[in-house]
Amino acid sequence: MWVSQAGGLKLISQLPDGAGEVVNRMKELFEEEYSKIDLETFDNLPYDEVTLDQFVRSRGGGPATLATVAVWTRVMLGCEPSEVSAAYFFVYCKSQGGLMKMRSTKVQGKYVTIKTGYWQTQHSNFLG
Repeated sequence: MWVSQAGGLKLISQLPDGAGEVVNRMKELFEEEYSKIDLETFDNLPYDEVTLDQFVRSRGGGPATLATVAVWTRVMLGCEPSEVSAAYFFVYCKSQGGLMKMRSTKVQGKYVTIKTGYWQTQHSNFLG
């Protein structure tokens, strides 16, 4: 479970062997990495030759951290962390306003939700 704290969201669920703290550090590391990216130029993108899976493992991520990151990539990109470069994931996070914004149902979820349902949009041309 994620809770709001000063400075952002923090994972508070009980994961084995302190994995919750590793996931939090990984989230902070991701934020640090994508904050360096200039979306106008894409100059000097590090980690383009490294999968996100490799990046997480190289930073001390264990099974629980990899499982959490896998949920993020499956939901956001429709792929596994081993199928996407770390650079691509960071650029995607940056372009969408940040990892936590993309995960938020209060911010991003409402942005892409059609409150009246798709049927209403589909048939609006016929209603005049």
